[in-house]
Amino acid sequence: MVVFVSVRPGGIAAIATAVAAAAAATAYALKKNRVEETLYGTEIDEEPPIPPEPPANEHPVLRILVTYVVEPLGILKRFIYLALLFSPVILLAPIVFFGKRRTYMRRGVKICGERAGALWWFDLLVAQMERAGPTFVKLGQWAGSRHDLFPDELCARFSKLHSSNKPHSMKHTRRVIERVFNRQFEEVFTEFDTTPLGIGAVGQVYRGKLRKESFDVEDMPTDVAIKVLHPKVHKTIRRDLEIMRIFAAVINALPGMQWVSLPEEVSIFSDLMLSQLNLRHEALNLERFRHNFKDSGGVISFPKPFMPFCTTDLLIEQHIDAVPLHFFIDYGSEAYDRRIAALGLNAFLKMLLLDNFTHADLHTGNIMVRFYKPSEGGVIRRTLKRIVRRVDPDAVARDAPRTANDSVVDGILATTKDEDAWNAELEDLDEQGYCPELIFLDAGLVSELSTTNRANFIDLFAALTSFDGHRAGSLMIDRCRTPQLVVDADGFIAKIERIINNLRGETFSLSKMQIGEVLGEVLSAVREHHVKMEPDFVNTVLSCVILEGIGRRLDPDLDLFRSSIPILLSLGCRLSIGDAESSHLMGMAKVWLYAEARSLLASFTTSRAVVDAFVRYGWISE
Repeated sequence: MVVFVSVRPGGIAAIATAVAAAAAATAYALKKNRVEETLYGTEIDEEPPIPPEPPANEHPVLRILVTYVVEPLGILKRFIYLALLFSPVILLAPIVFFGKRRTYMRRGVKICGERAGALWWFDLLVAQMERAGPTFVKLGQWAGSRHDLFPDELCARFSKLHSSNKPHSMKHTRRVIERVFNRQFEEVFTEFDTTPLGIGAVGQVYRGKLRKESFDVEDMPTDVAIKVLHPKVHKTIRRDLEIMRIFAAVINALPGMQWVSLPEEVSIFSDLMLSQLNLRHEALNLERFRHNFKDSGGVISFPKPFMPFCTTDLLIEQHIDAVPLHFFIDYGSEAYDRRIAALGLNAFLKMLLLDNFTHADLHTGNIMVRFYKPSEGGVIRRTLKRIVRRVDPDAVARDAPRTANDSVVDGILATTKDEDAWNAELEDLDEQGYCPELIFLDAGLVSELSTTNRANFIDLFAALTSFDGHRAGSLMIDRCRTPQLVVDADGFIAKIERIINNLRGETFSLSKMQIGEVLGEVLSAVREHHVKMEPDFVNTVLSCVILEGIGRRLDPDLDLFRSSIPILLSLGCRLSIGDAESSHLMGMAKVWLYAEARSLLASFTTSRAVVDAFVRYGWISE
C-alpha cells in the first residue's frame, strides 16, 4: 500500500513520460481491434465445462419470494447492522472541527494539515470499516488511492486497511474443489497444506501438489497455489453495494456534493468488487500478462493458471518459489538492487505504454524475486555478459538458455534474519553468475485506458511535452466529468502552470525528484478546485507513485526518462497517422528529440545499456 505525503512540484515530469504517453499506447491497443480478446485460440468469455453448483429451486413462486421478500429482508438486516456499527462515526463527526491543526513544511512553505479531532475521527472511521467486512475493507483501500477526493491524512489511513477475516473452514474448501474437479479431494492432490498461506477480504490461498496421473493435461503445473473464495461473500458484497448505491444517491442530492459524483464512483467501485468475485477473471489476466511478456526472455514472469479448472470460486495456478521483494527493500543488495529496479521499471513501462494493460495492484507483497543462471559459453562471451549485465540486467537474458535452481531461493530465505549473511549470500550468487527474475502475483486488478480517455490523454500529453502549463490546466478542466462545477478555474490553471514550469529544469532521476509529492500537490489542487478526475488517470498516477517508492529504495539514481525512450520509440513505430492527429504525433516527436539529445549527453558511461534497450524493444536490430 502507498502512503501519500501531500504534494509539491517536481515529479509530474516522470508521469509526463509514463502517464500521458499511456494515452498514445491506447491508440495502438484499440487499433488492433482487441486482438487480446482471444489468447492462444481460446475466447476470453468462454467458460470451461465444469460441473455446475447444485441447482436452485426454479419454481416461480419461490423465485418471487426470494427476489421480493428474502433478499430485501437480508438487505434490511445488513443495513441495521451497518447502521449500528457506523452510528458512533456519524454522531462524532462534528469533532473534525476541533483540535489544533498539524503543520509541516513543504519546499519551504508552511502547510496546515487536518485538525487533531479530524485525525482521531479518521482513525475511528477506518477501525469501523475494518469491522464491517470485505466490501468496506476494499472500499477503504480503493478510497486510499483517491487523493483527488479525500484528504491526504485520511488516504494514508485507508491505504493501511487490512482484512480481519477469520479463515473459512477446510470443509468449504474441500466442497468447492470436489465440485469443480468432479472427483474426491484425495484424487486431486497428493499433498495439501491445510494452513492458508494468506487470508484476504474475499478469499484465502493454500499450497498443494496436484496428482498428475489424475489429469490428462500437457504442461500441467504440479506445485500449485489454490485460491478459494469465502462462503457467502457474493451475497454479502452484493447487499453492501446495494446499500451504498442508495446512500450515494441521497448524498449526491445534497448541495455542493454533485462534483464528487458519488453514484458514478459507487458504480466504478461495484465493477471493481464484482470482478474480484470471479477468480476466472484473474486467471485470464494472468494468461494475458504471460502472452504480453512471452518475449521477455523469462526475466519477467507470471504464474501459469490451470485454466480448465479455474472458475468463479476457485483459482489454481503455478506456485513459484521466490524471495519476497520486501527483503531487498529492507536489507538491500549492492549486487542486485539496481538490476531489480531496472527490471521492474522496464516491465511497468511496457505494461503502461506498449500493452495498455497494467497491473493495478503493484506493491512489494505482489512482487517476488528468484534467480537463474544463463548457460555458460566461451570465456569471452561470459566476460561480455558480465559487463553488460551490470548496466542492463535483462539484455543478456533474452532468448538465452538458462538453468533454474530453486535451492538458491531456499538458501537466500535461510539468511533473512541476518543482514550480513544475506549480503554475503547474494554476493556469492553474483560471483557465480546468477541473474534476477521478477515474478508478479495477484493479477485480479488491472487497468486499461478507455477510448474516451485515449483522446484526452493524448491532448494532455502534447501540452505536457511542450511544457504548456496553461493548456494542460485548461484541458484538465475541459475534459473532467463536471467542468461546470469547478471552483476558481483560473486559480487551478495557475497552479498547474506553476508546477509544469518548475519541471523545465528537473531531472528524471529519482534521487533528485519526489514524484509522490508532486502528484500529491496536483491532486490536492484537483480536490480543492473540484476538478473531477477520471478514475483511469488516478489509477495510473497511483501505479507511478508505487513504482517511485519501490524504485527509490532500490536505486535512487534510476532514470525514468532514459528508460522510457526505447519504449516510446517502439510505440511510435506502431502508431500511424490514422491513429492520431498530426499534432499529437508532433508532440511525441518533441519528446523523442529531447529525450535522445538528453540521452546522448548523459549516457556516455552506460551507452551500451541504452543500445541494448533499443534492441530489446525492436527499435534497432542486433
